[in-house]
Amino acid sequence: MELLRYPEGELSDRGLGEVSVSGTGCFKVCDRGPVMVVYPENRWFGRIEREEAIDAVIDAIEQGAMLRLHLAIPSLP
Repeated sequence: MELLRYPEGELSDRGLGEVSVSGTGCFKVCDRGPVMVVYPENRWFGRIEREEAIDAVIDAIEQGAMLRLHLAIPSLP
């Protein structure tokens, strides 16, 4: 799956080796998928269908910023 390999390479290129990428089964949010979940913040990003969307999420991680554009599910308290 090319979409899964892209963030692995991009994170490595940006020196974010402490960030891991893993595939998973269904998150039960098919209408918002593909989905990326960022832990420990528990931020869910949906409709991550292109490299540009992945880049936007990684940019937000690097900057410690909140990315609302692709936010799929409000973070739980």
